Amino acid sequence: MSSTILNALNAKEEKLQVKQDKAFDRMRDLEKKRDIEISAFVKNYFVGIETDLEDVVYEDSTSYMEISCKGQPYEKQVWSDKLDDYETVTKYGRDRIATIYFDGDSWSSKEEDRFINMGMSTYSASDKYSQFQLNRFMYLGEVAKVIADFKDDILAGMNKIYEGKKKAITKVREENSKLRSEIDKVQSDRENYKHDVIIRDLEKGITITSERLPYLQVRFDWGVGSIKGAKITRRSYSGKSFDLELLREGRRWNSETDEYENYTYDYPVEKVRKQKIIDAFVNEYSVSWDVQ
Repeated sequence: MSSTILNALNAKEEKLQVKQDKAFDRMRDLEKKRDIEISAFVKNYFVGIETDLEDVVYEDSTSYMEISCKGQPYEKQVWSDKLDDYETVTKYGRDRIATIYFDGDSWSSKEEDRFINMGMSTYSASDKYSQFQLNRFMYLGEVAKVIADFKDDILAGMNKIYEGKKKAITKVREENSKLRSEIDKVQSDRENYKHDVIIRDLEKGITITSERLPYLQVRFDWGVGSIKGAKITRRSYSGKSFDLELLREGRRWNSETDEYENYTYDYPVEKVRKQKIIDAFVNEYSVSWDVQ
């Protein structure tokens, strides 16, 4: 198989892939910055709520925002470069408080707001008498008040930020999609070229040069392996099936040398589907050949 065209197609795909990777990274970076800005806008409404809960954190998300606080202490062995040994340190887990949810369709093609609703959910706990649970519910009551009083303003602000970033993100997304389509076309052209080449070369006759020999699935319940060479001897009128003369490698006992030896022999097969030939010589195996 000629490598000139394949090398050109491979080089073209590599260049397109580099461009697409950069476009994809730019798109993700813009989306991340947009979402961080939206999250910061939302969290600003809940800053200043008084609570005895420690280190309350709202996670950055535009789908659902987990709220957590400083949890129970635990000890952990960590390596100390200063001591050149492990030491025991006290760390703190995170206790989940609740989750704020945002409703909307990011893939809608309609002229609708990205964010259309928001709400909150919490969880039940077996710990019914601790001060932590009382503090948690008092804090959640304040969060619920903010949502009830400012939901429309919060959603409007979120949508304003989203729409403000939409044009730049859409431009990069379209660029990424275009490059992906170009890569798909190059890959399709390469495969089509390989398919055309194997049939053209088989009409002349080929000798397998790769160490791995192809296996041809002639029928669903019958296949032929150890193929050293092949040639098309007849093509159907539709061009969808072929007769081939195969050269196969085998092993037989040599009574003169008193040992097994390799030998080759002709092996004709009839009415083999074109796709089976492509699968054997192009798709499923790393097969190379020379034209006779």
